Amino acid sequence: MGILRFSSRMSRLAGCFAVFTLGVCSATSSLARPGNPERFPVGARAVGRGGAGAALEPSPWFNPAGAGRADRSSISASVSAYGLSLERIDAAVELGDIRGTIESSAFDIFPASLSYVRPLEPWGGRTHGFGLSVMVPDWESFDGNFDLPAQAEQFVIRGRRFAETQTIWAVPGYGLCTSPTFSIGIGLPVSVHMERDTTILTVQVGSGIAQTDSAVSQYSDLLTVAGAVSLGAQMKIAPNLWLSLTARSPTVSAYDTGSIIVTEARVSAGAPEDSAIDRVEVSDATVQYRQPWRFEFGLGYEDPKKLVIAADVRVMLDQGRYLARGGPNGELSLAPLDVNGDPIDDPLRVIDVGYEIENKLTMNGRLGAELYPQEDLAIQLGMYTDLTSTTERSIAVNGVDDRVSRIGATFG
Repeated sequence: MGILRFSSRMSRLAGCFAVFTLGVCSATSSLARPGNPERFPVGARAVGRGGAGAALEPSPWFNPAGAGRADRSSISASVSAYGLSLERIDAAVELGDIRGTIESSAFDIFPASLSYVRPLEPWGGRTHGFGLSVMVPDWESFDGNFDLPAQAEQFVIRGRRFAETQTIWAVPGYGLCTSPTFSIGIGLPVSVHMERDTTILTVQVGSGIAQTDSAVSQYSDLLTVAGAVSLGAQMKIAPNLWLSLTARSPTVSAYDTGSIIVTEARVSAGAPEDSAIDRVEVSDATVQYRQPWRFEFGLGYEDPKKLVIAADVRVMLDQGRYLARGGPNGELSLAPLDVNGDPIDDPLRVIDVGYEIENKLTMNGRLGAELYPQEDLAIQLGMYTDLTSTTERSIAVNGVDDRVSRIGATFG
């Protein structure tokens, strides 16, 4: 931030806590966690198998080649799951007599899915089909605050952040069976990502004539539409045993819009000449929602109405530094304007409006089974991993380490 400058020991401590608070307040930014955007399993049948289905499912979300094997029109859907996390850390900051508290709540709607598959009239002796998969919004909201009241040192810090994000995916796909044991397909994944974020931070240092009050407020309302191309193949390598491979190109934002407003204020009772109110307003922000190359290998065994076993391994390649959010021309920081509308030429008053992200290679796996104790009764078991791919450099640049290493289980 531009004008939160401190000189005394007490003020330097306040400055450190202010930076820490900003990191806490921004720790749940969805754009800062792009390494594994499909965090949870979806699909009418596959969700009970931990999301494994690239070799067996007809849905373009899993593999566009599957539509070529569809023998009848079908619609499948999975409903949303909901999650609520409440957190309070009374001694989140503890340094001698100085103590700070963090309170937050996070609400998740994990993605639901809707898929439609329709076989087309045979062409040239070959079967082919069309499919459409839609992921209903993967929606998150975060509401958190940080409070460091005046104690041994004469400063007070308070911060609050409220953020909402949602991402919708639609994947139309076409599949063609070149033989009874081999099919290929192509899909066109499209994502719509929306984000709203409000952050307020206030810092009070000293008292009386030596008191300095500083405040930062930031508001953003952003939208980006991104697209990619996916290719897939499914091959029967043994009775009831299928092998698959899919590749998705990097997703690139085709349309972005939004606004960012950041205001920084400093009022010094003892040195009025140091007081200032700076503001940057970006009405045409640059927004990117990019994902790297993704490859998925799938293996599926299917003995209808008896046993189904599926395993998928998903690999996301490295992706170098790219802009996640910035000014009209991708600027990460902008100078405020004076009363005449001219930029203020002071490096200490430059205001941050954006950030860059990079990913490292990461792998996620899904494994599941479907058992039929009776012809019309199925029992499903599954597990999946959820590993993000934020790099150490990206953490150092953005000041946020929100990586997760999680294993989930499913039952249906």
